Amino acid sequence: MKIITPRAFDPAKITTTNLPLSETLWAAGTVAAGTRRYVLPSYDLYEAAASTADDPVTGAAKDPATWTKVGKVNRFAAFDNILGNPATGTGIVISIAPDGSVTNGLALFGLSGATATVTVVDPTDGPIYSRALALQDDSGVFDWGSYFFSPVIARPDHVLTDLPLYGTATVALTMTGAGAVGEMVLGQVTELGVTGFGSQVNILDFSRKDRDTFGNAVLIRRAYADRMTYDGKVLTARAAYVRRVLAAVRAVPTVYIGSDARPETVVFGFFRDFTITLSGPTVSDCSLEVEGLI
Repeated sequence: MKIITPRAFDPAKITTTNLPLSETLWAAGTVAAGTRRYVLPSYDLYEAAASTADDPVTGAAKDPATWTKVGKVNRFAAFDNILGNPATGTGIVISIAPDGSVTNGLALFGLSGATATVTVVDPTDGPIYSRALALQDDSGVFDWGSYFFSPVIARPDHVLTDLPLYGTATVALTMTGAGAVGEMVLGQVTELGVTGFGSQVNILDFSRKDRDTFGNAVLIRRAYADRMTYDGKVLTARAAYVRRVLAAVRAVPTVYIGSDARPETVVFGFFRDFTITLSGPTVSDCSLEVEGLI
C-alpha cells in the first residue's frame, strides 16, 4: 500500500507538447450561453451558463452561476484532476521538466492510442529509463475461444513507481495514433504498509435509476467513480508517520496504490476514512477508504 503525492501543476514545466492551444482567451464583453473561454495563469476553461458580461472566475462563484468550470484547455487537460476531461490528439507528446522535488512515481489514467512509452532523460546522463505500456487488457483471455472471439479490451490506467531518482531529469510520455490522456500524475512515492486480500473494490454509480407510474424502468446512464477500501498492515512503530502522511494529503487528489501488479487497486482520488488499530507491538491493522475522481 503506497501513494503518489502529485506535484503542483505548473504550465511552465510542460516543456514539450504537441497539443495545440486552440481555445479562446476570455476578454471583457458579453458572450452568449454555451460560449467557452479560458483564463490565465491557470488555463482553466469555463462555459457560459447564460448570456453574461461577467468574467469567468467571478461568474462561477455567483449564485446562480453565470459560468461553469469544465476543466483546463486541451493542452493541459491531463493535469486538471478531471478524468472525464481528457487531453486528445494524434501522436501525443508531453514532457515534464524537473522542479527540484523527488519524483519517482507516475500514474496515467484514461490512456488510449496505438502505443505509449514513458521515458526519463537526464541532461548529463541522457536516457536513463524507458517503459512501453501495454494498452490492451488480456486478463479476460483464458482459452482459445476467448483468445479469438472476445472483444479487445483497453487498459487505460497505468502506474509506475520505479522511476529513477534524478533531480534534473525530464519525464516524457510519447504516444502514436489518435489517442487521449485522461490524467497524468507525477510525484513522490510513499510506502504506507502492506495491502491484504480483504480489500474491497467498488464503484459509485451516479446514473439515475427510477420507475414511472407503470413500473417501467427509467435508466439514465451517467458517470461513475472508483471506490476502494484497503485492508492492510502497517508497522506499529510507523503508525504515527503513516497518520501524518495521510493527514497531509487530506482533500488533495492523490494516487492510492494497493499493488503495482493489480490495476484494480489503483485509485486517483481522496480518502474518506482512515483507521489504524494498534493490534500488536510489531504490526498493526489499518483500513483506508478512498473515493475516486470522475
